[in-house]
Amino acid sequence: MSNRVGGLVLSGRRKARVGGFTLIELLTSLVIFLVVVSASYALFDGGRRLAARGEYHAKRFQSARAALRAIEADLKSVFMGGAYDAGFKAAQAGTDEAPLDTLEAVACNRPVLVTAEQARQVMEVYIAADLSAERSEPVNLPLPESRVSAAAAR
Repeated sequence: MSNRVGGLVLSGRRKARVGGFTLIELLTSLVIFLVVVSASYALFDGGRRLAARGEYHAKRFQSARAALRAIEADLKSVFMGGAYDAGFKAAQAGTDEAPLDTLEAVACNRPVLVTAEQARQVMEVYIAADLSAERSEPVNLPLPESRVSAAAAR
């Protein structure tokens, strides 16, 4: 004996399902869908942050290269005329949080044009320019030894 009642087929004591999903099936599929969407978002967000960090480091290194080129041009002017016979070596060390970049200059077979005292005076002019820019006011030269030491310690 089989009777049909509201989408269910009744045959004796057993009820057979004709169509549709149960609440448990719907909730299970919803949970699986949310897990997949959450994992996809986590991957996307991680990739976005990694790309942003890469762009930041690329800009930072580009600025560092420009600064090294400017320093190289300044150092080239220190050596005597004729063929330029000096080498520069830049090295990167440290970590992302505390980088340690160095520049080494080597002069070959050429005496330098300035003495240590003249180089100190040039450094003092650069320090005075930085101080003047920070304070937006003129700075008198020669600087006191304490200011030179403090600026060099930065």
